[in-house]
Amino acid sequence: MKQPLISVIMPAHNTERFIGAAIESVLAQTYENWELLVIDDASTDGTGQVVRRFSDTRIKYHRCERIGHPAGVRNVGLRLAQGVLIAFLDSDDLYFPDTLAKLSRPLIKNPGLIAVYGFATHIDEQDRPLAPAIPLAPRKNAKPGEPAYYPNPRYTHSWENIVTSHISCLLSALMLRREAREAIGFFNESLYSAEDYEFYVRMFLHNYNQVKCLSDYVYQYRLHTGGMTKRPEHYEKVLNSCLRIFQWLFDEAPIPEHVKRYRSK
Repeated sequence: MKQPLISVIMPAHNTERFIGAAIESVLAQTYENWELLVIDDASTDGTGQVVRRFSDTRIKYHRCERIGHPAGVRNVGLRLAQGVLIAFLDSDDLYFPDTLAKLSRPLIKNPGLIAVYGFATHIDEQDRPLAPAIPLAPRKNAKPGEPAYYPNPRYTHSWENIVTSHISCLLSALMLRREAREAIGFFNESLYSAEDYEFYVRMFLHNYNQVKCLSDYVYQYRLHTGGMTKRPEHYEKVLNSCLRIFQWLFDEAPIPEHVKRYRSK
């Protein structure tokens, strides 16, 4: 199967401890035609030194002046991306070896699809597995290329699940076509947090029927205390961003009429 170029965008700020493992997980991909854009948001630790230790020319390091929020850092990566397909990986998370193959396969087979997304397993600071936030039921005797899990109705692709956040909108579980991203636009840099959720909603509004939800785990989300939005001093900013998004969603966005009844949920 032809392997179109995939651009993986990795924002980073003071993630010296984890970014080496994140990059290693990209290098371990069974899908080989990719570029990794590491966008360093003016780290003050050894993040840059860790990245520079890797000699693979597919890894491209870009250090920028301090931006201070993930939306702006990811937008730098989007402007630099050359790939036909766009993917994301935070610098403290990990891909499985078949993540890029698994996400790209439906997009390659079906030119009408604009995006594919799946779910995350959880790991701790020492890479030990933790229970996933969204449990999926394993499918016995699954054949190669078939979903490894059964879809739970609560987590299938639907406006109700999207609006009520039963489907977790995690960017490292997403892959989309470059032309779709160009039509959707960039991340909203006026948001301090939840910019991934707002981006997902605009993607669904652009072409809801051509986004596919995979009933599968496609990356490992690391739970640790060092994440920006996990610090208590940032909670109010995070909450304000979420409230702004929901106000826009129900008062301004062109959502289908039947979706508006989910506001109370």
